[in-house]
Amino acid sequence: LYHLARIHEICHNFRNSSLNFIEIGGGFGNLARIILQYDLCDQYYIVDHPAMHAVQYFFLGEFLPESEIAVTSENGKYITGNRDSKIQLYSSFSFADSLKTKTQKPFMLVSTMALTEIPTEHQNAYLDFFSPELVYIFGQLQNVALGGGKSAAGACFSNEALILSLGEKFHTIDYKF
Repeated sequence: LYHLARIHEICHNFRNSSLNFIEIGGGFGNLARIILQYDLCDQYYIVDHPAMHAVQYFFLGEFLPESEIAVTSENGKYITGNRDSKIQLYSSFSFADSLKTKTQKPFMLVSTMALTEIPTEHQNAYLDFFSPELVYIFGQLQNVALGGGKSAAGACFSNEALILSLGEKFHTIDYKF
């Protein structure tokens, strides 16, 4: 509910119309469900690992008709649902091929942990690709709890560069350390 309250405040204070949302790493889909239930968006896109789409599809199917949940394949074709479905699930491996043309409306990029848990090069790739109107990111500044702050391949999980990048590209509304 914390994230809903913050996002609700941002949407109503800085925009008078609904946005589409793109979430990087959608967990089991609860934030998408709540955002839709509170009518804060027209469509909600989740970019995630395909295995997570099974969990999201199952969970969201408890609250929405099957036709309102679109799942895309690696080549961007719809497995279920269509371009008008309220929820759009895109693979983190192939989102760039088909998602850019489908987000015509201004949108808000949301990530409540995933963006702060991936290497800097992937963080920048998402932010550069989407160029969102608003960004809501919640996460960790120093991920020392994750493998001592490094991935198995030795990539650093420090988010200092992400914080600086967000400060350069977007107007900061609020931050807490």
